[in-house]
Amino acid sequence: MKLSTDSQHLVKLEQSKKLQDIRHDRRTEIYRYQMLSGESGGARVALDKEYIRIANDIADATIELYLSAFRSEGITPDEQDVSEIVRELVNVVHSIWYDGTHQPCPQSGQEFNAIVPRARLKLLTQIKGMGREGRAMQGQNTIYNISGVNTRVNVNSADSSINVVTIAPDQLFAEIRTSITRDIAPSERRDEILRILGEFEAAQGTPNFLTRYQQFVGVLADHIGVIQAFLPAIAQMLS
Repeated sequence: MKLSTDSQHLVKLEQSKKLQDIRHDRRTEIYRYQMLSGESGGARVALDKEYIRIANDIADATIELYLSAFRSEGITPDEQDVSEIVRELVNVVHSIWYDGTHQPCPQSGQEFNAIVPRARLKLLTQIKGMGREGRAMQGQNTIYNISGVNTRVNVNSADSSINVVTIAPDQLFAEIRTSITRDIAPSERRDEILRILGEFEAAQGTPNFLTRYQQFVGVLADHIGVIQAFLPAIAQMLS
């Protein structure tokens, strides 16, 4: 990342403080739903929504903190900066969702998995507002959505800079495989990532699908930007 080490350190400190403040603001609701979650499925879903609010809020705060730091140094983020910010978003959002005490409902997975793609699109939009243009950045502006397992994937956006394509779910996994093969070097665990992707794909329609997804995202953590465009489609398959 082109930001100075001091700026990155300050962003981390401010991010930690923001997260504490956000958690503090939601503490009453979280405690109430935690007390009820053992007795009511509705309370578990409501608890999930509180965690999703926290994750969305910290994702937005993280974007603002990083962009403010870039502006203060007179730098416009490039593709590599975006990838590193997105990696940070994935880390902080997953640390909230899988905090060791929270047991999310399966039906909340789609909404949770849409957090980072939404935040990434917001990040790209704000960078454009800073004057960032270029083919490398625009080439990533395809967001995949799927209407259901074993149906076709539709990519739609009101933003004319977003590509619109239609592919089948098996082609979706093929596109993910192509992106990994193209953008991740063999020395960076590419073979292992492809193997786990195959296990994830093979688990479609089985109770292991969510577990395989978590394994896939875990092994891909350092390269999450490679599959950002595909996360909304995957999230809908998880629901």
